[in-house]
Amino acid sequence: MKAFTGTFEFKVDAKGRVSIPAAFRNILVASGDATIYAAIAPGQNAIRCLTAATVEAALQNVSATQSLVGGEPSDEEILVARMQTIEPDSDGRVTLPRGLLEKAGITTTVTVAGRGRHFEIWEPAAFLAFQTQHESRIAARHRPSP
Repeated sequence: MKAFTGTFEFKVDAKGRVSIPAAFRNILVASGDATIYAAIAPGQNAIRCLTAATVEAALQNVSATQSLVGGEPSDEEILVARMQTIEPDSDGRVTLPRGLLEKAGITTTVTVAGRGRHFEIWEPAAFLAFQTQHESRIAARHRPSP
């Protein structure tokens, strides 16, 4: 599977629809299932969007015995319970559930950011702050020693 790369900004229309970048739609279609599995990213105010293949691969970590016997749910099971499925329309837009929009603080515009195996949808100022903070951390780690 190709990687989700790049950062894009789109408007949210009155119905809560957002365009998905054409390159991202192509990756979804190539994966064999254009369904997007979306949930608030743990510890972030972003909507994390996964392909069906990525969700299935994550669930492979849950043993059949664990599923049958029960007990403490795995991280994957906890996260899957929060996911909502979203289907792109013929124009490449998705309708984001109001609850996800509210939790991510999204109102009129979004930043769609590729993250390799998945992509995220952010409120633009929140994305800029998050990205700047983490890019500074990366830069500090890679500064030459005096």
